[in-house]
Amino acid sequence: MVLLKRWLPALIILATSPFANAAITIDGNINEPEWQQATEIRDLVTVTPYSREAPDHLTEIRYFADAEGIWVAVRNYQPATSHRSQIHAKDGASLADSNTLILDFDARTLNAYHFQLSLGGSRRDGIWSNQHHLNLDWDGKWYGATAAEADAWTSEFFIPWSVAPMVASESEERTLNMYIGRHARALGKDFAWPAASPTRQTFIGEFSSVSIPNFQWQPALDLIPYVSANYDNIESDDTWQAGLDIFWQPTRASKLSATLNPDFGQVESDDLVVNFSAIETFFSEKRPFFLENQSLFDVRGNENLRLMHTRRIGDSPDTGGSEGSDLDAALKFTQRLGNFEYGVFGAFEDDTGGTDGRDYTVGRGIWSTDRGKLGFLYTRVDHGAIDRIANVHTLDYEVDATSNVKLTGGLTASVIDEVTATEDGLGAWLVAQYSPIENWNNQLRLTHYDENLQLDDLGFLRRNNLNKIDLTSNYTLTDFSEDSVSLSRKFLVNVESEHNNTGDHLTDRYEFDWAEELKSTASIGLNLVYRTSGIDDLISRGAGNVELPERKSFNLYYALPRGRYYWQDFLYQRFEEGLDGYATFASTEINLFVNDQITLIPYISYIDSDDWIIWTDGNQLATFSRRLWDLQFNADIGFADKHTLRVKFQWLGLQADAKQGYITTPSGALQPTDDPVEDFDLADLGIQLRYRYSIGPLSDLFVVYSRGGSVFEETDQNSFSGLYQQSLDDKTGENLFFKLRYRF
Repeated sequence: MVLLKRWLPALIILATSPFANAAITIDGNINEPEWQQATEIRDLVTVTPYSREAPDHLTEIRYFADAEGIWVAVRNYQPATSHRSQIHAKDGASLADSNTLILDFDARTLNAYHFQLSLGGSRRDGIWSNQHHLNLDWDGKWYGATAAEADAWTSEFFIPWSVAPMVASESEERTLNMYIGRHARALGKDFAWPAASPTRQTFIGEFSSVSIPNFQWQPALDLIPYVSANYDNIESDDTWQAGLDIFWQPTRASKLSATLNPDFGQVESDDLVVNFSAIETFFSEKRPFFLENQSLFDVRGNENLRLMHTRRIGDSPDTGGSEGSDLDAALKFTQRLGNFEYGVFGAFEDDTGGTDGRDYTVGRGIWSTDRGKLGFLYTRVDHGAIDRIANVHTLDYEVDATSNVKLTGGLTASVIDEVTATEDGLGAWLVAQYSPIENWNNQLRLTHYDENLQLDDLGFLRRNNLNKIDLTSNYTLTDFSEDSVSLSRKFLVNVESEHNNTGDHLTDRYEFDWAEELKSTASIGLNLVYRTSGIDDLISRGAGNVELPERKSFNLYYALPRGRYYWQDFLYQRFEEGLDGYATFASTEINLFVNDQITLIPYISYIDSDDWIIWTDGNQLATFSRRLWDLQFNADIGFADKHTLRVKFQWLGLQADAKQGYITTPSGALQPTDDPVEDFDLADLGIQLRYRYSIGPLSDLFVVYSRGGSVFEETDQNSFSGLYQQSLDDKTGENLFFKLRYRF
């Protein structure tokens, strides 16, 4: 620790060194000679709405490649009065004009890398997979900037070749698939080259191919040490921690990543959630190492199934406790060999406090052709503390059966070895997509997860013991006359039917959705849902089935035209969530742009229900009337190009007044009882103030203050103002956190 404190000043000095490129300065001004000789593209079309008409404004794209990477500049012509600029948090929602560059480096449509710049210089990055799924959790090493003039604004991208592994090739030319998009915020439209849209099921497959020289590869090594300090105000205790991430790319097609004592992502906080259901809440990964170069292992299925959910790594010990397990090290290696790509992953928890940590092992391989891919994933978790070994084997595939029919799916098997027995489980899923014409898409989803399927040792499974058929059809209209107020109109019809493996009918669900985008940039939508009566086999937590009546919901959405400084949306819902009563939900979110540097986003929602049914204990359930407030306030403040302050506030307050207690009968019927049911109130508070100095790609300085409070009482005497004050007074955590992460 003394050595760490001695080196800390030197790390801070290194962290403030600016990035500069000898040939081109990344500043949004494309006045270097290289840009004048670059390949130029102008033939963008309108893709939102997907009319493929000529854009309202001219866009000029220039690109070239050298031994270091690929350079792309986009010049967006439009009057200065229509410029929409915003400095927002990295990967945050952009409410500004923006340009998007997406690259499929191997031109095989397996995945593509997303790079986005908003006017103002803010960035988003992520990885596209399964043709049209974007994961923004990934962070990459790339550079970009924007600059504005009176009649145009420009974005400038530099993407190093080391940002992603690529198939090795001895040919003189290399083919990339590319997409470049432009969002004109004042118009509510998107223009792109080529005519591809993320709303289409074959998005990645519609990119345009470009040919570039196949430059000689230079090995790349990134060392990213971090140091952090945390002061716990409740315990009056401070802790220091240091670790190291290593990313080595010896060849174009291979990459080795390792981490020692990785950090646990304290700079990002999860949203507060009140969850009384039997379904686990999903929280995304936030630790940098587990986000980098992870797309190969990202296998997903129906019902939000994920075969590798890295939030499990470092979770609470198997023997109990609320604190997470320490992680000693993790590593992963990936390589591409022609049409075959494979990778291995391992992570090892620390054996502390007399408890054995878990060991995680993953292997992955994919074989691909022009018509699809076939993959295999193996995961193993060794729970030394409880003598449990969980093995999962998964076969997944993707097939372009015809030009308008695509099939994706998988087969997974879990083998659980414990002291007492070995238990095997099986699951399978299929997604068939059919697009007979351009604006009409149909999707059939079939799901079977048997009652013994166990994936939660390393994966995420919303529920097992499920057989489901799901058919969705959506159609979009964009051909409106010039004097029409409509820009696009979408219709969706969805039909679902669910049974468990013992033959119980869970529910049938029928949905109709209509959404209208107006030329004024306002939007309106209507959603109707009807659920048949059926069985809930989870609500009693294993104490028996529960028969529930049919349920209906009505949802209405409206968003005001998107002004230069103000935008607001409204949502109203009327729905059933109990046995014979209704609930009302209303929410509104305001986006207030004080100027280009300050964005304020307050959000408020309220639920008033006279019939809410939840599980209380054993085979006992109860209905309550409930009132739930969700108050949020987010602010992004950009002091300069690299300095941002984020303020995040959320408070949840719930009052539940008991109405009637029930017990479940063997047939699943609910029988009223005279047993008393207690009222209860709860409140959760979360506050975070985060300062970030963006030194460069994968290099940041963070200072974070966070505070949490929680209240739960079996009473009906609290007012909401009283609950708020209690959650403010009864602190569950108060921390000041410092972190410096710098890439060498």
